[in-house]
Amino acid sequence: MDSSVSGIPDMVSRTLAGSTADIKVFAEASPLGIVVARELTPVFANQAIADTFGYGAPIEIAALPSIAALVRQHEVRKLADIARSRLAGDELPKVFDLEGRRRDASVLWILATAQRLAWDGEELVAFTFIDVSEYRNLETELRRLATVDPLTEVPNRRAFLETASKEMRRAWRHDQALSFLILDIDRLKSINDRYGHALGDETVRAVSRACRETLRDTDSLGRLGGEEFAVVLPQTSRDSAVDVAERVRKTVAGAAIPIPNGQLHFTVSIGVTEATPDDMAIDAVLGRADRALFVAKGSGQNRVAWI
Repeated sequence: MDSSVSGIPDMVSRTLAGSTADIKVFAEASPLGIVVARELTPVFANQAIADTFGYGAPIEIAALPSIAALVRQHEVRKLADIARSRLAGDELPKVFDLEGRRRDASVLWILATAQRLAWDGEELVAFTFIDVSEYRNLETELRRLATVDPLTEVPNRRAFLETASKEMRRAWRHDQALSFLILDIDRLKSINDRYGHALGDETVRAVSRACRETLRDTDSLGRLGGEEFAVVLPQTSRDSAVDVAERVRKTVAGAAIPIPNGQLHFTVSIGVTEATPDDMAIDAVLGRADRALFVAKGSGQNRVAWI
């Protein structure tokens, strides 16, 4: 956690130890969203929290029947439990996450604190809400980029291998067939050399689209790198996988990319194999599919071969 965020609970705690008047002065000037509640009924809110949740003025937050309106439905119980526990003096994490809900019903990610305080003679709870949606979205995007091939938007090699390994374990557990394809775009280097890498990239994307159009939702496609893709086919025997490979091959062969003087057509060669109980690791299965691909390439390309 960022040090500027981790220090907020202690800073808020020290400030909220003052009189009600002092707390109001602090809260009204604070850039942090603060709401004071009796259980979940708001009695005070500052401008920062109104801004965070899309309300025009603090009085609109204070007029809400419950601050549960500021979080998504599945977070209401969590918020109520935190308020009760804080009033009871229970130890809680200093900072906790919540999915917030703006006035327009859009979702935001909140980093929150809860602090018991004396307010006009009552023991209430002051919540501090900080909008961390930008950071959360960035974190999500970084995780996505770590698993997705940026050119084709399909899983990258690492993500595909993880999925394939899980499918192998599932197949052995349930005694089900499992097959693999490895596809290689024929003569991609020639396309790059003749038409440029931009068109080569479009060829890679077109092959990815053709595969996704042909495969089932339960099948998993991944880009291993360069011009090579792989597919895992759950509950599929080798013979059925060969049929799938032929459909993919024909779909790719029927696709085209517009170029100044007409259309660019392209093909793939595909190697097929079925996993067996003797395959202790995914590398052994993909190695066999790769050997089948070598046979397809050596047979004139735009072919399907199997082992």
